[in-house]
Amino acid sequence: MIIKKIDIKNFGKVRNKEINFTEGFNIVYGHNESGKSTIQTFIKACFYGMNSKRVKDVRENERLRYLNLNDNKAEGEIYFEYNSDNYIISRTFGSTKKEDTIQTIDCITGEEIPYLNIDNVGKNIFDVNSAAFENTLFIKQLSGEVKNSKEDDILHKISNSFQTGNENISYQKAKDTLEQYKKSLVTQRKGGKLDLLKVRLDSLLDERNNAIRLAEANLNNEKNYLEVKAKRDELEITIKKLEIYKKHLKRLKLKEEYGEITDYLRKSQELKKRKEEYEYNLSSSNGVIDYYFLDGLQEDVTGVFNLLDINNQRQEEEKQFLEELEEKNNYLSVYENFGEFDLNIDEKLIKVSIEQKLIEEKISMILDTNEEIAKIENEIEEKINNLRAYKTISEHREEVDRLLLNYEEDLKKIKFLIDRKSKMKVEESQIERLRVKNKTMNTVSLVLSICAVFSVLAAVISFLPINLGLIIAFILFIISGMMFISSSKNKYYIKQGLINLEEQNVISTLTESLKQYEEQLNRYFDVTGSTDHISFKKYLNTFDIFNNQIEILNARISEKQNSIKNMNLYELEDSAIKNEKVINSVLSITKSRDIEEFVKNIKQYRIITQEKEEIDNRILSIRKNLDYLQNDIKIKKDTIYSRLKTLGLEHLELEDIPEEIKNMRYKLQQREEIMVRLNSIEETYKLLLKDRDIQAIEDEVKQIINETNEFSYENEDEIENDIRSKQQELLNIEKEMKDIEYSIKNIFLTTRRLDIIEEDIESIKEQIKDGEKTVRAIEVAQAIMDESFKEIQKSFGPVLNEKVTAILSKITKGKYSDVKINETFEITVKQSNDGRYLKAEYLSNGAWDQAYISLRLALIDMIFEDKNVPIILDDAFVQYDDERLENILNYLYEISDVRQIILFTCQKRELDIADTKDGINIISL
Repeated sequence: MIIKKIDIKNFGKVRNKEINFTEGFNIVYGHNESGKSTIQTFIKACFYGMNSKRVKDVRENERLRYLNLNDNKAEGEIYFEYNSDNYIISRTFGSTKKEDTIQTIDCITGEEIPYLNIDNVGKNIFDVNSAAFENTLFIKQLSGEVKNSKEDDILHKISNSFQTGNENISYQKAKDTLEQYKKSLVTQRKGGKLDLLKVRLDSLLDERNNAIRLAEANLNNEKNYLEVKAKRDELEITIKKLEIYKKHLKRLKLKEEYGEITDYLRKSQELKKRKEEYEYNLSSSNGVIDYYFLDGLQEDVTGVFNLLDINNQRQEEEKQFLEELEEKNNYLSVYENFGEFDLNIDEKLIKVSIEQKLIEEKISMILDTNEEIAKIENEIEEKINNLRAYKTISEHREEVDRLLLNYEEDLKKIKFLIDRKSKMKVEESQIERLRVKNKTMNTVSLVLSICAVFSVLAAVISFLPINLGLIIAFILFIISGMMFISSSKNKYYIKQGLINLEEQNVISTLTESLKQYEEQLNRYFDVTGSTDHISFKKYLNTFDIFNNQIEILNARISEKQNSIKNMNLYELEDSAIKNEKVINSVLSITKSRDIEEFVKNIKQYRIITQEKEEIDNRILSIRKNLDYLQNDIKIKKDTIYSRLKTLGLEHLELEDIPEEIKNMRYKLQQREEIMVRLNSIEETYKLLLKDRDIQAIEDEVKQIINETNEFSYENEDEIENDIRSKQQELLNIEKEMKDIEYSIKNIFLTTRRLDIIEEDIESIKEQIKDGEKTVRAIEVAQAIMDESFKEIQKSFGPVLNEKVTAILSKITKGKYSDVKINETFEITVKQSNDGRYLKAEYLSNGAWDQAYISLRLALIDMIFEDKNVPIILDDAFVQYDDERLENILNYLYEISDVRQIILFTCQKRELDIADTKDGINIISL
């Protein structure tokens, strides 16, 4: 399925926007608030509609967020290719789901496609529901995590497909059906059928106890009723006698009425005769038939005809299934060698294939690494060859540095000493003269000082005039001081002269040392081709640069050697040969071109095998059904002819029975009409006779007259008064009887007969027993299904882990060597550097995102296999650094040959990377 174009008329803030997509990699670039997320949501809404959550939060309520505020409407079209045909889905969205419309038409013919004209059309196109679509193909910003839910059918779709080869055989549907059936029987709120039956049983038990109690309480009422009834009967007989006696007085008047009564009697006898004729025609060994008998017979006949139709239909179905079975057997003959393998041969072969790819990658890595090492070694050799005397200098590098250092330090010392010497030049002869002169001056100075002292003493002792003595002493002290200063200067010159002589000796020594250093350095100059000290230092700088480069290259060699340290090329090649033999053997036996064809064929083989088993089961079921039908037909025919035998019509053919039933129904209707007329005449007759027989009326009157000799009434008025008195007494008794009857009726008004209650109790107990058996059977079935599903998960779990590991390793450059996924899609990764397993939650945001993107891509591979489906991403890589981004885009670029990629982004990084690739369709908003 490929999205070719979208045309948004009005959706959110996007108006009249048309975007064309290519089959491969598409990047939709736009700044924030340019409508990227809105366009992505529009694509999902075209396939799965809008949710109808009634929440005030606009971000959760899609209709509030994306409908036009003016007309409360959104609309647009999406063009796509599906099963090699091109279609257009045109949708409008209103404020409620009832207002939404969808129309899917063929791009060529313009015909509507009925099975795609549904709100949840994405379920038919992608074969996954909305939750699974959002967990795989639809990746929103900062929403890479895969969330499991009851609505999500990812896990069950993979497990069903992996185990049965048919992803539509849903474990979850079966489990939900069992759970719903169980809930229909028992619930926590006691609202299931079984719960209600138990409540009904308790109610019936209470009703039975109440009925028993009321029956005992009602015995006294019935006793009183019998006593009062006896009084009433006695009064009625008395009143009846009085009435007859009164009639006796009017017997002359009654004779006039006999003519009319006789006429009604004649009509009644005629109708009775006609009635007997119809009853004779409708008679059976069990008496006169009725509508109930005819309805039952009609129902049985109709049932037989229905069963015969079903029997013919089942025979036709059996014939069709036998043809399908023969077709399946013909198909299976193509896959005759597939039955030799284990059930999980495709898993094993896939694992061997994956292992083979890993081995080939490792072998390729070893060879590539060795080649790179050889290239680096050649580069090192070239650098060594390009630099003269590299090995010699390399071996004596420290000695050369030491010689240069010592040479330069001595040269600096000589220069310094020469500079000092040039400033003050003192000869050794001058030093000696200064020493003699200084010695003389010191002696003269001492003598003058002594003389000055004596002059002062002479002045003091008045040997000389005091002024003269002091002047002489002062002059002598001045001369002595001047001589002392001159002596001090001479001492300084002597000292400097001695230092100068010492430095000259040091210069001589250093000059000799320099000559030795120069001799040693000249040997290196000759080796390296240096003409002087400066050119040699340039050579050494070049040497150090080359040497650092060589050390870096050697470090790269060590790094690459360490990367393949634990890999044995020969063992890997041996394993590769063995795996290749296994794969080729399986492919050869099954005549498959490659593993994909083998997996496809073995899945087809399993599907056909399963379909064949299903057809066998259907045929067996149909044959059992035919046996039951034929047995039911025989039983119903026996019942029909058993009833016809009571009528003496057992000779009729089955096809003639409906017409005969029709005739009998007509006769029954005629009989009923006669009975209605007869009843009317008899009612009038009875009214005239006052419930007496006309033939016995005279005898009865005479008999009553004879029995009423106890009466001695003179006229009718006296009889009438006595009758009225008796009738009043009878009325009072009847009122009393009514009161007792009312008590009897009311006491059982809220309950039923005890035998009916007992029947209901036994029926409810049987139903509860059956229901409890059903619940136990459901629980056993659920437990077995759960265990089976766990085993299925164990089967596809390793394949999912391997797929996620391969993708994550590729987009992280081998940083994570193993990945584990549990049933709630939580991820645990193994770090390659230390081998530790970490939950994905402890990873950085970027690494966490990489792990879940890898899981989504692996799920897409497992669910959609080789189908081309679009992967839609909205700024999904905002947490990635440049290296991670380049890795994931390179991977998406690789799979864009088999998957359409639509990436929405506001980052120019994606565009910069896209510029280095060919065939990427860049769309600017």
